[in-house]
Amino acid sequence: MGILKNASESASRAPEPSKPADTIFAIARLLLVPASTIAVITAALVWLLYDTGFSMILALFLLFFMLAVSLLLGMMVSSLTGEGRTEEAQTGTEQALKERPGDREREEQQGQQETRPREAEQDRPKEEQRRMAYRTSQQDGGAHTVPVSPKELRALPYKEYLRTPHWKRKREAKLRSVGRRCQFCNRGPHNLDVHHRTYERLGEELDQDLTVLCRACHTNFHENRTLGR
Repeated sequence: MGILKNASESASRAPEPSKPADTIFAIARLLLVPASTIAVITAALVWLLYDTGFSMILALFLLFFMLAVSLLLGMMVSSLTGEGRTEEAQTGTEQALKERPGDREREEQQGQQETRPREAEQDRPKEEQRRMAYRTSQQDGGAHTVPVSPKELRALPYKEYLRTPHWKRKREAKLRSVGRRCQFCNRGPHNLDVHHRTYERLGEELDQDLTVLCRACHTNFHENRTLGR
């Protein structure tokens, strides 16, 4: 409704174009009144002077003819004026539709969607640099610790993640906390490993996210999806 209102206001404010046909019809309407008056007076004088029925009929004919022509010209001028205003209103509506705020918002959203893939492409070299840093650290015997955030740790391939100093510290701490024994069958201290209960907090590894299992219990779990002796 607001768009149509703006279009109608812009159309009403716009000056009406001056057309040659409108000018001709306006001049003709102005000339009809004195012409019809002169015709009636002339016919009346002829009728009074000669006192013939033909003069009266001629006067009435001229009067009605002038009135009919005046009405016809008036209807044509009104029709042309209405068509001009309709065209102006349509032009104003099309202009208002082109300038809708929603179009600008969609253009901004499309620009953001195009920017995100470019940002992801720019972040890829950084991830490659972190992976190279971990490889260099492992080749040096773990002498250099690369400080990274949990988000950066989760970006690593899982096999590389298991070789990071962060995971080695978490694994050793979990083994010490349970006395280096399987948390299900209580065997130990050999053939033990630390496994993830969930991968949602990968890179943080809370104590409840990890469990220590011996090789037999771990194999049984993967074969039967249950723990059992």
